[in-house]
Amino acid sequence: LQPIFTELVVIQDFTDIYWPEGSVNTFGAWNTKSGYKIKVNESTSLVIQGFMPENNTIELEEGWNLIPVLSQCPVNIAEVFAGEEIEMIKEPGGSLIFWPSQNITTLNQLLPGKAYMLKANSSAQVTFPDCSGNVKVQVHTNSEVPWQVVEPTGSSHVILLPGSVLENFDNGDFIGAFTTGGLCAGYVEIENTSANHVLVAFANDTLSGIADGFEASEIMNFKLFSQADQQEFELIAGFDESFPGENVFVNEGISGILSLELQTSGITSDEKIVRLFPNPAKNYLQIATGNHRDLTLNIFSAEGQLLHKEVINGDTRVNLSSFTRGVYYFRIEGVSFSEVHKVVIH
Repeated sequence: LQPIFTELVVIQDFTDIYWPEGSVNTFGAWNTKSGYKIKVNESTSLVIQGFMPENNTIELEEGWNLIPVLSQCPVNIAEVFAGEEIEMIKEPGGSLIFWPSQNITTLNQLLPGKAYMLKANSSAQVTFPDCSGNVKVQVHTNSEVPWQVVEPTGSSHVILLPGSVLENFDNGDFIGAFTTGGLCAGYVEIENTSANHVLVAFANDTLSGIADGFEASEIMNFKLFSQADQQEFELIAGFDESFPGENVFVNEGISGILSLELQTSGITSDEKIVRLFPNPAKNYLQIATGNHRDLTLNIFSAEGQLLHKEVINGDTRVNLSSFTRGVYYFRIEGVSFSEVHKVVIH
């Protein structure tokens, strides 16, 4: 690593880390059968000299693996992993995904010199083929995005947007994932409203010194940018409980959206439909819903952990005796609106 030492910030895999600035190094020998995540402070390249290993087979464990590409030319994913129990392959710091069960193939090649995150449904062996003839490299172009988007980081949460959810939108629209602080930490452009899409949301990089993604367990909020209207809309997302994740960010998490509805009430953050009082509260909190019924109440900790969920019909009194002192977020969702209230409990 000496040629890139001045640019190197950190190198790590699932178990070890080399962080020069922090004087941390838990690595032993370089493992050619493992992938690595490397962060640098500016664009650079690292030339690794030597010979390709004679054995091009790697072992996959059930769950997430960080794999290298043991080939000198691009590798076709569908050919190499045909018949294997592969749930997903994704870029560690990008938005391309191979997710065969959901017909997502924005990633269809593995490139030499890169590492990839692979989730296997069972342990397996994979052998990379030798190079044979000319291979066309996959090229992707990005459209102009309506938001200022953070730079991709090394960890992400993948969110499935089925075609059935997108049928009410238009090709060319954008859907973004936003932190509670208003950062766009991932987006997807709708290319075909009848096809499945994925939105990749990125984690906050604790070594950057700035907020540049989602914290663990932070609530993910969604917005739509309509090309036809040239307007931004808040979205109310319903999640598919058959997926392991829901609306909170998890490193290497996977969620599926069941429904997306525009928040069309036109109510701003200062014009709440539902009233909560007293605030600060102590023993109880009164929720005044007006004429609204069948509302879903979600109570989150300040860290974004879901603590309580219930359906409320009309005005409701919430017992706070089981809550410790601190800041909480009460998210209330109706058919045509969703709003979050910050509540302080004494």
